[in-house]
Amino acid sequence: MASPISSDDRYVSLAVCRPGSDKVHYPYQHISDVRGKAEENDMMGGCRQKPSRGVRVYIRAVEKVNIVKNLGVNFDSVMNFDKHISSKIKIAFHNIHNIKKISKYLTRASVERLIHGLVFSHLDYCNSLLYGLPNFQIQRCQKIQNFAARLICGTGYRDHITPVLKNLHWLPTESRIQYKILTLVYKSVSGYAPIYLQTLCNRKTSSYSLRSCDSNELVVPRIKHKTLGGRAFAYVGPALWNSVPREIRESSTLIIFKRRLKTYLFELAFR
Repeated sequence: MASPISSDDRYVSLAVCRPGSDKVHYPYQHISDVRGKAEENDMMGGCRQKPSRGVRVYIRAVEKVNIVKNLGVNFDSVMNFDKHISSKIKIAFHNIHNIKKISKYLTRASVERLIHGLVFSHLDYCNSLLYGLPNFQIQRCQKIQNFAARLICGTGYRDHITPVLKNLHWLPTESRIQYKILTLVYKSVSGYAPIYLQTLCNRKTSSYSLRSCDSNELVVPRIKHKTLGGRAFAYVGPALWNSVPREIRESSTLIIFKRRLKTYLFELAFR
């Protein structure tokens, strides 16, 4: 039998199995029932210890932590990805330092391949999660790209970096993030992405003959909080999609879309 939940329990029991039965029993259907029971016991108990915000799933206790790692990404409690960016910068700097040691024995093309394989592979991994972060966080990643560009071209640290990036035809960090998001949107509207992403990208429809319905635009949902809601893919994806020219949105293949999109973002960044 499931024991009642009291406010001095260390964890909240979400589901229990009755002895001799395979069915899962939920003593409280909603989290509000759990909170209400805890508040009631707090009023009755007087000096009982306040419970910690832990969770018990079956017989396993899950402690509350500030940072969790999922698929190589460090998620923190405030979603600013500070530790994730720091870890990526540390790895990238280490790899750049090792490449610099052997760069005098390699051609420029070989150094550039190493940079793409050992540096950008870390910076570009799940970089769409960084959209909407403060500018100083994005600039931390941009510094890595600048160091890599100087290493390839042999540019001094006091020289301006914009002509170097333009010569290499590299998109800045912020543009690379937008490129990743827009590529996911194109795959979603074309049916190449998973279903859970396709359901977040809905085309504009109306019973009236509107120009926006014929321009391949997407519905941008309303948000209450810009800090987190404005960074969600359901909002950012359609908003960025509607901002690019119609010619790019109506590309027939993914290869053509990527080529047109990179040219558009490159001109927008270095105009």
